[in-house]
Amino acid sequence: MTTIRAQLQWRLTILTSVLLVVASTGIYLLLRSAMVAEFDSGLRKEVQALSGLVEFEEDGNLIEFESSPEILSAYGDSPGAGFIQIWNTSGSTVWRSPSLGDIDLPRRPEPLGILRYFNLALPGIPCGRAVSLSCTPRSDIPHPPPVTMVLARDAASLDHRLDTFLAILATCTLLEILGAVWIGRSVVSRRLRPLQRVAEDIEGISAESLYHRLDAAPLAGELKPIVQKLNELFVRLETSFDRERRFSADVAHELRTPITGLRSLLEVTLERGRDPGEYRNTMEDLLAIVLDTQGVVEKMLEMARAERGDVNPRPRKMILSHVLDRAWKPFRQRCGGRNLELHLEIPDSLEIQTDPDIFHIILSNLLENACEHADPGGTVRVQAEPDRSGIHLRITNPASTLNPGDVNHVFERFWRGEKARSETGTHAGLGLGLVSTLVGALGGAITAHLEAGRFSVNIHLPDIPLVEL
Repeated sequence: MTTIRAQLQWRLTILTSVLLVVASTGIYLLLRSAMVAEFDSGLRKEVQALSGLVEFEEDGNLIEFESSPEILSAYGDSPGAGFIQIWNTSGSTVWRSPSLGDIDLPRRPEPLGILRYFNLALPGIPCGRAVSLSCTPRSDIPHPPPVTMVLARDAASLDHRLDTFLAILATCTLLEILGAVWIGRSVVSRRLRPLQRVAEDIEGISAESLYHRLDAAPLAGELKPIVQKLNELFVRLETSFDRERRFSADVAHELRTPITGLRSLLEVTLERGRDPGEYRNTMEDLLAIVLDTQGVVEKMLEMARAERGDVNPRPRKMILSHVLDRAWKPFRQRCGGRNLELHLEIPDSLEIQTDPDIFHIILSNLLENACEHADPGGTVRVQAEPDRSGIHLRITNPASTLNPGDVNHVFERFWRGEKARSETGTHAGLGLGLVSTLVGALGGAITAHLEAGRFSVNIHLPDIPLVEL
């Protein structure tokens, strides 16, 4: 597996090597150009000086180099001597230096006054440099014919200096590359060390240590958002794990109560023989416990489906007051036993466009919660009004035993107020949690408030577009 460190080191090495090689090549080419230009400058001065000594006579003969024995000695047979050859316009050699022996220099005629530099090889001189010049010789006659001169010298010293410089430059470049690789490894390792510590911290986090948070302070600015998102993920995971642990404990607790009740009734019934009426009462009590337990399980299943996104709303237009009457009917007798009254503040023609089955479950659980927990003799008030996107629904009931701090927990699964916990019965604490989940599945929003001793649940449900089949 290729690591980020290895990728950075290789890429940094390649990039540094390319830059150093390009820079060294540029330096070498610039220096070589300067040294060759300096060498050519010497050739130019020399050939221009010699061109001034060439004289043309009327009969076509050349005076070699007037009053210049020192100059001519520089082109003799001595080591390091230069090479000169001169041609007339017809291409015939009219003069050549003794240093050439039987060798001819290449003739390169150019326009008058134009210098042309080129490399050449001579016997015993593999590295030579020459310049060609066409010029007009001195003459007593007007417009004498031009001649072509080629001056050559051994450039071995120039090549030797260039080769030496190239070797030094290549050695320095190689050392710089090695140094850059070492520095790059050190820099990459140092800069990635905080990221490595983060990776080690993440590796050490388990389901039991999700409370641990990663330290983003030593990281570069580009990495801090990633660590912050990871910390947020750990918070969500910790919350989910805690919720699942609480859920398992709550389920065990809620199911233990009815199972204990069933066992107690059965044990008492089996202690001695009883008449048919007593057995019937016991069976009715057992059936009530089973039905209550079934209700808890069904609510848990509904919540699980909603949380998984298995809810598929099938909207339909309905008159809200009709839906409320149907949802209130099962609780009318129970609320009457507690002297509770239902007061509706809903326009008769108010319509809602949503899934009827899901909405019925929402209303049933809200009304059941109000009937079970409202103060006896109070009024359960249901208010609704339309808006541009749907309806606002508000259900309130007197709740003198509810504390302001309890409102933040009413939508949590298996949460119950102190009074409900102290009572034996069917208060599993799932109703409002199920309502909150189903309202979210319908795209709505739900809040709870406690004002002046009255508990209220406020719901906004948008109209769901009808699907044409």
